[in-house]
Amino acid sequence: MVNIKKLDNGVRVVLEEIDYVRSVSFGIWVRNGSRNEKPEYNGMSHFIEHMLFKGTENRTAKQIAEEMDAVGGQINAYTTKEYTCYHTRVLDKHFDRALDVMSDMFLYSRFAQKDIEKCLDTSKTGILCEDIEEIIFCHTSSGLSAGEDQQLRNICQAKNVLFDIYGIDRIADEIYRHYKILAKDHLGLSIDTGQVMEIEDFIERHDADEMAVPLSTVFQFREDEFTELINRLSTHKVVAVIGHPGVGKTRISIEAAKRYVGEKKCRVLCIRSLHIPILEDLAS
Repeated sequence: MVNIKKLDNGVRVVLEEIDYVRSVSFGIWVRNGSRNEKPEYNGMSHFIEHMLFKGTENRTAKQIAEEMDAVGGQINAYTTKEYTCYHTRVLDKHFDRALDVMSDMFLYSRFAQKDIEKCLDTSKTGILCEDIEEIIFCHTSSGLSAGEDQQLRNICQAKNVLFDIYGIDRIADEIYRHYKILAKDHLGLSIDTGQVMEIEDFIERHDADEMAVPLSTVFQFREDEFTELINRLSTHKVVAVIGHPGVGKTRISIEAAKRYVGEKKCRVLCIRSLHIPILEDLAS
């Protein structure tokens, strides 16, 4: 039987007990994969996955491997489009040790200077320094001092490579601004989904799609329909504009909304569906 429990911090725990098995398999699934990466940061999720095995504030990479080998355990990770997974398997009596090692890796990885230097070592990577545009350094603990920050910048600057740092504060801001569903589901932040907007913003976003018929055109030749729509807006609480695809329903609705705003001195908002509930947008 599978039991699912959500902790107070928002972490979802899934448990399944098999009575006749003496081993324990467990993992940490992070809902962040290659699909969440901007083009300029492509490969970042996989890079972070590997860096978690490079050592922590409490253990070296060698100690991580030796502690798991000493109890016959296995530890590994993989990155997909949807998520990144860190997993291990041990005898049930060694569960506490495996959990401690995994938690240490996940929460206190150092992303050490020597590992950054390896990124610039052509003999190890097979990549010329001039082909490296930028190195992104991500850390989620306080193990990076101001002095170490400058050292890393100097190393990259000497190779004419850009260097950027993502601390926990910047990562949180990126999630809040660009990955709203992650922020809502896992951080409990009540934020809008970007589906409700002003008329001008709606037109701009719509016209950005080169395959769509533009809305920023001169409206003409539909005076009878337009007049009827304005009249209905004045006398009804809800007006639905329906018709076959391609007949200009959105265009005439936008034009009527503009006219209505001018006459009634009210505010009109547009909804651009992303197939996500808009409750959060309305609440905010």
